[in-house]
Amino acid sequence: MNKKLKYEIILFDMDGTLADTDGIILETYHELFKLYNKDKNISDETILTFSGPPLSKTLKEQFPHLEYDFIYKEYIRISTPKYYQILKGYEGEKDTLKYLKDNGVKLGIVTNKRHNLSEECIKILNLDGIFDVVIGSDDVLFPKPNKEGILKACDYFNYHNFDKILYVGDNDIDFETASNAHIKCALVTWGPRKINKTLKVDHFIDKFEKLKEIIYE
Repeated sequence: MNKKLKYEIILFDMDGTLADTDGIILETYHELFKLYNKDKNISDETILTFSGPPLSKTLKEQFPHLEYDFIYKEYIRISTPKYYQILKGYEGEKDTLKYLKDNGVKLGIVTNKRHNLSEECIKILNLDGIFDVVIGSDDVLFPKPNKEGILKACDYFNYHNFDKILYVGDNDIDFETASNAHIKCALVTWGPRKINKTLKVDHFIDKFEKLKEIIYE
């Protein structure tokens, strides 16, 4: 007897969900602060909260004394080589994603990371051919937590049965994004960020393999 899918589309966040970019984020911001805001004492815990909001928002808040175009280019200059040095995925990730795809689940990415860099992460993580659509921050007018990226992905699939769409992320912004789009949400708990367990999340998952279970009714 064939199992019935509970979720026919699963959309993923990138940083902290598919790609372990925490080391990249920490090293990049520590270098930026050392160069351009050395008097600011900032903890690793605080820097890790920068993963989620749009990069433009964080850079403008943390370096208000600098022209945005300048600090943005510096961020890109410092961070880009690190993707090829220390980017990694999560245990069980590729096997689980292939299982989902082989069992009829359509897969996509909706992220506040730029589109081209998201595609590069997919290549580095050896996940080519798994995702049907990638929606980056430069593909929308309004980034997460706005629902535009989710809806754009739904339009790509020509699928709007929101009860059967799951968004997987790692922080409050991802939960808010899913809520704004009226779709289900799962938050991963394997990262260093504190997850607000009072959020009315449909699923908390502590390892990728759990997705193999929750896709079925």
